[in-house]
Amino acid sequence: MSAPIELDAERIRPTPALLTIFAITLMAVLGVASIAPAFPRVARVFDATPGQIGGLITAFTLPGVFLSPLLGAWADRFGRRAVLVPALLVFAGAGVACAFASDLSVLFALRFLQGVGAAPLGSLNVTLIGDLYAGRRQVAAMGANAAVLSAGTAVYPVVGGFLAGIDWHWPFSLPLLAVPVALLAATKLPDHPLGEPEKLTAYFRRIAARLDRTRLTLMVASLLTFVVLYGSYLTYVPFVLDSRFALSSKAIGVVFLVASIATMLVSSWLAPITERVGRRRLLIGSYGLYVLSMAIVPLAPSPAWIFVGSAIFGAANGMNIPTLASWLAASVDRDVRAGMMALNAVALRGGQTLGPVIAGAGFAFGGIEGAFATGVVVSVALMCVVAGLASAPVDPA
Repeated sequence: MSAPIELDAERIRPTPALLTIFAITLMAVLGVASIAPAFPRVARVFDATPGQIGGLITAFTLPGVFLSPLLGAWADRFGRRAVLVPALLVFAGAGVACAFASDLSVLFALRFLQGVGAAPLGSLNVTLIGDLYAGRRQVAAMGANAAVLSAGTAVYPVVGGFLAGIDWHWPFSLPLLAVPVALLAATKLPDHPLGEPEKLTAYFRRIAARLDRTRLTLMVASLLTFVVLYGSYLTYVPFVLDSRFALSSKAIGVVFLVASIATMLVSSWLAPITERVGRRRLLIGSYGLYVLSMAIVPLAPSPAWIFVGSAIFGAANGMNIPTLASWLAASVDRDVRAGMMALNAVALRGGQTLGPVIAGAGFAFGGIEGAFATGVVVSVALMCVVAGLASAPVDPA
């Protein structure tokens, strides 16, 4: 196996393995961030409601809910690359096919297939970081990965909004980028030794034995986080900007850009911030920022206020998401890390899947304000869930 990557809080060495992990991270967020600005145009083309278009997110995230545990087990048994390379190719093929869909039901089916390919990407990238780093270096690496993720979510909506302004089909062509990433994964990632042969039932019993209160709480927090992100925020911010202020797809992309820049800036400083305030207090503070953002956006008297609300939301993401991943990855041994992170991905995908449904129910009862009220309620629930955790120290390794 290749030697671990050298990393500290101040400097990251751009080794081939590290750059490949970052590329996988960029693919993990491509499937939603690049097409969200096109949602209003897609809705008009197919004569669909906002709730129906939100189903394009649900169709994409649903396969990960069911497949992630199996794919995590395979990654622990057969190696990370053996799962990642085929997944990236499926993601690319089905994603590009979406650009040629002429019927909404076909588009839903292709999004589901694309979600099959995307299922392991968001867990195996952080699993690889957990394999290669420990202690403060792992926190710094998770922060750097979150910064890269934020760069992607900053660029993709702008690119997607620009392409959607030309034609709604074009944002769906971007998954073609996963083909060269698959080649990088096949040639640049460190090999992972095969685990001891065992039945899947025995493997999952070992996983279950490690599901203590702290790990289960972190997974619940991941689920609720993505309910807010994929429900109230990603699905309904575009409709606020479109219906109330008649802003273009490009302008919608710029709003998402502001949030992503805020995430990138905060997550870049994650290691020193975590050492100063501790993981638990950092998480609780981030959920307070979610509440503030969810209150600002639907009541905004002008687009400028939505920019403010999005920046606050992005800062909260930079504090919350990498902290949850780092805390969980550091708490388990390597032989079950992919499986444990895959279970967290189930929670994450569950949140992505439930988010549009829950926010859609709020929209049905209370319009745009109701959709964002669900984000406030879930954010308060997040505070309550995490408040009971004992704060974990960050090892100096």
